[in-house]
Amino acid sequence: MGWDGSQITHWKNGKPDIIAEYNDRFRDYGDFKCPLEPVKSVAKGSVIYSAVRNKNTGQVFGEVALTSKDGSYLMFKEISEAELPYYYDCPKSILNLLSPTEDENSLKWREECIKYQEEKKTNPVYLQNSKVGDMIIFNKEKILVHSAPMAQFKTDFWKEYGQYKYVNKKLVTPQSAVPYTKDNLEKCFIYKLCEIASKELYHGLPNLIKNDNKVELPYIYTNLFLNTDDPKNFMSSLVLRMVDGKAVFTTDYEDIQYDKESLSDVCKASVEVLEQKYAEYVKNVNKEDVEKFENTLEELEEEQER
Repeated sequence: MGWDGSQITHWKNGKPDIIAEYNDRFRDYGDFKCPLEPVKSVAKGSVIYSAVRNKNTGQVFGEVALTSKDGSYLMFKEISEAELPYYYDCPKSILNLLSPTEDENSLKWREECIKYQEEKKTNPVYLQNSKVGDMIIFNKEKILVHSAPMAQFKTDFWKEYGQYKYVNKKLVTPQSAVPYTKDNLEKCFIYKLCEIASKELYHGLPNLIKNDNKVELPYIYTNLFLNTDDPKNFMSSLVLRMVDGKAVFTTDYEDIQYDKESLSDVCKASVEVLEQKYAEYVKNVNKEDVEKFENTLEELEEEQER
């Protein structure tokens, strides 16, 4: 089901009361009798998890409702558990209300929700499971440090290493972060190189060639070349340049060149794959393709500005 909504009529502390708005969607209107009713609903940010009863059968199923404010309207996108929604932060208080089912998608979703809740108790990427000073890799490009309360922060928070920036703990999940270890750093580095070696418009080989055969990489990967875990080295910049078909890693101004031979075998292998993919792409691409790519990019940028 797509998005639809209505004008906001319920407010709480100056914000839309999304639970009350959601419940209104099950009201009877004139001769129309809604066959469904929410038994219990819980909001996690802008996502609502609900146990919904079918009045005709008495069966209770799980539903995820995504919400988005659009001016004076609140938009909803409702996804039944049978559609296997990719949202698993459903509380056990909701799961315990659901009727037994044999539907494979529903069973898988419920299982994933239980696993997610159990993981929240132990996974170190959650603030409550780590200690001050612990570090994580966030979105494959930043190092976050568990910091003690300070300034406007009354409780512990995730702070970007070496920066006066913080990241909302709600954004830090097992899907967006992993503990900081050399092994995890290598996996993220390999993922980035695979992304560059693809033919994807914005992050792949077409973009690399358009940008004079160079691309800036997250600074956190410098430690892989220096063979150290010292976070102080995170502050060095890292740029990948393709020179005569070979990958060269330097700082912004090329004053330092990092030695590829200092990388682990798995990382060196990923660099070699990038060089092979680059050679194949350059061999087959022609000037017309590059111009077409540049025109497409310009059109997209103009559309975004409008």
